[in-house]
Amino acid sequence: MVVIAIIAVLISLFIGGVSKVKSRAHRTECISNLRQITLAWQKHPTENDDRLVLNYRPHSATNNAPPLPWVQGDYHYTYDSVTNADFLTNPQLAAFAGTIPNPRVYRCPAVRHDVQGVPLIRSFGLNQYMGAGTRSETEPDYQTFTRLQDVANPSQIFTFLELNPHTICTSMARVPMDTNQADGYFHMPSFLHGGRAAMAFADGHVDAYGIRDKDTLRTYQVDWLPDHRFGMTNTDVLAIRELTTYPK
Repeated sequence: MVVIAIIAVLISLFIGGVSKVKSRAHRTECISNLRQITLAWQKHPTENDDRLVLNYRPHSATNNAPPLPWVQGDYHYTYDSVTNADFLTNPQLAAFAGTIPNPRVYRCPAVRHDVQGVPLIRSFGLNQYMGAGTRSETEPDYQTFTRLQDVANPSQIFTFLELNPHTICTSMARVPMDTNQADGYFHMPSFLHGGRAAMAFADGHVDAYGIRDKDTLRTYQVDWLPDHRFGMTNTDVLAIRELTTYPK
């Protein structure tokens, strides 16, 4: 019995070690993917008179004229937002398609989620204040960045954030800035790397944001949820706001 118990402990330790190695490999690949996306984001203004890539535009069959958004993505009423790889790799739909032809770059390898049986294809959202075509007009007192030179402190303003796979939808990463919007809704950061989410910044560096609030860390038991609403006391809303934009 003692021998069996020892073997069981060793197997448990081995499985735990393998799991940690796999988790680190996923995080490394996710960071690498985000670096490729960030390079494409930095390349765009060098070829477009310093203009940042379009962030969001509702997709339709007649709405594909330039300028194109970095990728296509719409709200939760259309599953194509996060299941149709054409929204990432079709050069008639996505501005980054020519630079990033491989759809796997847009997806964290740790993601095992799907929408009605179809795997998610994208893990990242672009700061809603980055580029034209965003919904930032709802909060006009805050700076929207349409040119790279608009970003006064690029090492402190995020561009892309790895999002919770249960809530990702549009091409944007939505963060409420108006403190009067007590329930301003928020695309939550991912929790798949030990409570950390890959985050890129306007100066090009990529880091990881550590989740701080238990509400953000909740594990959901359904495939896909609508945007969740948190009061402005959510610690992660408050922290990520500081990395999103600033008053005009």
